[in-house]
This record gives sequence, C-alpha cells and structure tokens, in this order.
Amino acid sequence: MRYFLIFFISINVAFALNSCKTCHDSINKELKKSYSDIHYESKMFGEIQDFANKIDEPTCTMCHGGNSKTFDIKKAHKGAPKNHFGGLKIFLKNPENDIIGNEKICLQCHSAGN
Repeated sequence: MRYFLIFFISINVAFALNSCKTCHDSINKELKKSYSDIHYESKMFGEIQDFANKIDEPTCTMCHGGNSKTFDIKKAHKGAPKNHFGGLKIFLKNPENDIIGNEKICLQCHSAGN
C-alpha cells in the first residue's frame, strides 16, 4: 500500500507541474483540436521550450503568464509567476497580439527590428 501511495502522489505532482497542458489537452480533445495544432506548428515554439527549460520557467506561463500549478480555472488564468523572466504581471490569452506581451515576452529575445 505504501508504494501505491507514493506512486499516486508522484503522478499527481507530475500533472500539477503543468496544469495548463493537462486541462487544455482535455478541452482540445472535446473540440477535436490537438495541442500541436495550436502551438507546435511554429519552429519558434521549440526554441521557446528550450529557453523555458534553461531558465526553469514553465513554457505556458513564460508567454501567457498565469499559474501552471493549479487546476482552479480562475487562479490558473490570473497573474504571472513571481519571478517571470520578462517581468510579466498579468495573464495574456494572446500574448503575440498584445503590446504588453510584446514588451514583456517577445522583445526579451527578439530586437524591435526583427
């Protein structure tokens, strides 16, 4: 029983580390969309993932803000990680279409001319 409990806790911790992907994958399944349709079409997403891993920032919150460690929908879509690499303080649904997103996220890697 002890080993089962440790396994169960380990699985729950692993899923809790990125509630964004867990929750959005189930939503996309119902909508018959895949996560890859939304994010993986871009070569840049792989580069963002690599950078996120280097700075220990969850990939989703790196661009969108929010809280990837909760399954509470309101808490998940509010704020940003305390030590966000670009200083983002709010959740952005579409960061690429937002002036704050461009300043706090995109321009951290891209110069204004690129």
